[in-house]
Order: sequence, then C-alpha cells, then structure tokens
Amino acid sequence: MAREYICLYHSYLDAIQALSDAERGRLLTAMLNYALTGDAGHLSGNERFVFPIIKSQIDRDNAKYTRQCEKNAINGKSGGRPKKPKNPVGFFENEKSQGKGKGERKDKGENIPLPSPLGGRFDRFWSAYPRKAGKGAALKAFQKLNPGEELLEQMLETIRQQKSSIQWQEEGGRFIPHPATWLNQGRWEDEPLEPAEEELYGGETL
Repeated sequence: MAREYICLYHSYLDAIQALSDAERGRLLTAMLNYALTGDAGHLSGNERFVFPIIKSQIDRDNAKYTRQCEKNAINGKSGGRPKKPKNPVGFFENEKSQGKGKGERKDKGENIPLPSPLGGRFDRFWSAYPRKAGKGAALKAFQKLNPGEELLEQMLETIRQQKSSIQWQEEGGRFIPHPATWLNQGRWEDEPLEPAEEELYGGETL
C-alpha cells in the first residue's frame, strides 16, 4: 500500500534556507510528484541541488513504511500484535542489580564523555567534514549512531566524494548540510552526487 503523505523534517529548513520562494515551491512539487509517481520532473533552479538529498530520505521512509506494513500483515495473520506482559520477568531484579532503583537513576541530561575509541572516530569525522557548524549537535548524533571502524571509513569516503560535487561546491558551499543533519539522516547512503567539472576533466575546466 502506497503512502498518501510524505514526511517534512525540521532539518529540511537548513537545506532550503538559501532557496527563493519559487525554488521552494518547485522543490515541494517535485517531492510530492516523486513520492506519488517516482518521477520528480524537471528542476531548473537551485532546488536541483537540494532535491537529491530529500529524494534519498523519501526512499528510506518508503522502505521503512513497506517493512512496517509487511510486519503488520504477518502479525494480523497470527492474531494481532503480541501483548506485553505487565511485569516482564527479571525486570525489577535487573534494576536492582544495576543500581538503578528509586533515587539512584542518572539524570537524562547528564553529560557523559565519549569513550576514547568513539571520541577518536568523531575527531576524524569532524576533521573531514567541510562545514564546521553545530559541533555539539553533531557529537550527540555521532554518539547515538556509534559507528564502528568499517562504517566510519564508508562515511569518510562518502564525504570525500560529496566534497568534490557540484552541489557542495555551489555558492561557497552553502548547500552543504549541517553535520548533525548529515548524520541523523544517514547521508552517507545517498546516491552519488554529480562531480564538479574539475573532477570530470582531471582538474581542467572547459
């Protein structure tokens, strides 16, 4: 079953900030057309640099929705979603054994430093990412993601490729997403962006 809506994320505000009202209108129309038909149509302005980012997010949202529909169908055939027990076995014992009883819980906002290996990986990410903005938010997103060495290498390689793209070099890099946005939306899984002329012609522009 196809969805009759698309998700509009707050992080899109960062991506469309530099667009004119007309470009934003064409971008929204392209998003709706792509979600409905799979074809965004022709994009003629700066919105063409933003759409590939949003297109990848629409694809991820649709895939997640499809998986959820399939899961719901399986649950329906087996009599519905399993009920959760009121008192899961071992719950209270685990709470006590971990020292997290009443009055012993840590505050949610407690600032816990990153473990050394994770902190080192974040430093490598931050050094490679071209837009140095919102480091605290990026650190929080990176900690939540907690990438291993293999994923980090994939992310760094994608950053290298995206840094040489037309979209990221356009108008002094104003279309580069904030690092936290890039992490939260899994932008390392985006389709490759169109390289700049220097990359296409070995450093020689035509």
